[in-house]
Amino acid sequence: MPAEAIILSNFPKNLKYLRLSKRPPISQETLAKKLGTSRKYISHYERGDYLPSLVFVLRLALYTHVSVDDLLCKDLTKKGL
Repeated sequence: MPAEAIILSNFPKNLKYLRLSKRPPISQETLAKKLGTSRKYISHYERGDYLPSLVFVLRLALYTHVSVDDLLCKDLTKKGL
């Protein structure tokens, strides 16, 4: 399976899962501000419309304390983080 397919099958649901599993859950707008992007990009990433930039993935990994490998290649919803 091509790398893009792996990323697009996992990253969108991982991003949404991590955002909504925060206590309290955070909005796309709040996450965008914390990560230096726009709500529009968060929405596109969650729908799988765009591949995330490396900078965004690194910022998200640091913010959520989840490895880049896990963000891109694993289904975190099954891990129960």
